[in-house]
Amino acid sequence: SAGLKGAAVADGTADGYVAPRYAGKRWEACAPDANVSAAGGVFTDATGMPIDYRSEDIVNRRGLVAANADLHAHLVRCLGTTPHS
Repeated sequence: SAGLKGAAVADGTADGYVAPRYAGKRWEACAPDANVSAAGGVFTDATGMPIDYRSEDIVNRRGLVAANADLHAHLVRCLGTTPHS
């Protein structure tokens, strides 16, 4: 689950978490987003954009990436995804 993987990133037992495409629903991302961010990491969609929890669409269609700031930027670049407006 995104929650367990996000917790592993937050506590340092995992370097990062990547779900390059569909990644569940928004409510499955909010707790790991908070945990990773509180631990000093970065949690975004696979394009590097913050998760919009106010969106009417409740599906994480653009994946998820969680890691420390340096690794996060590298992972997003490696995915080759670009932000969508």
